[in-house]
Amino acid sequence: MMSHEEVTGSGARGRDDGDVVIPVSQNAEPASETSRVPVQVAARTANRLEEAESTIEMLTARVAELEAALETSLADQNAMQLAHELEFAVMRAGAVDTEAVTLLAAAAMDGTDMKAEDAVGALLSSWPYLFGAPVTGEATPVRAPRGVASMPAAHTDPPLELAAREASRTGDRGALLRYLRLRRSAL
Repeated sequence: MMSHEEVTGSGARGRDDGDVVIPVSQNAEPASETSRVPVQVAARTANRLEEAESTIEMLTARVAELEAALETSLADQNAMQLAHELEFAVMRAGAVDTEAVTLLAAAAMDGTDMKAEDAVGALLSSWPYLFGAPVTGEATPVRAPRGVASMPAAHTDPPLELAAREASRTGDRGALLRYLRLRRSAL
């Protein structure tokens, strides 16, 4: 099988370092010179292999943790997106009590593939008293409270307002000083 020279490393092959050489191949044939590895190198390689395997296990566990965190983050993001769409649909429909309509629409959507608009539309058709006028984007005029119309208008000095607008628009020091002088004289 193996000669004495292969085991001790001494002899005609020129190896005089005293390292024990073991064959790398698993078969019973004598190993060639290129496939033999010194025992110390084999031990270091085995240690490196064990370290690499433990690192792989650690990184695999970390990847699993990160994938689980990603899945929960995506689920949270989808839930927040759905809640936002639902609130937007409720506001656009002109709900009187937005929280109640949001909860009812969420309960109607739970476990189904119904969209937020469809759930709010179903609530609008079944319970119209939950909704007022739909929001169209136009501002409704606000009436002054009673008694306010009889009060005298606050004294505003148009030149003071003009000077303030000019100072804020231009950022000019002269315009700012003009505004401050007018303001001081108005008080």
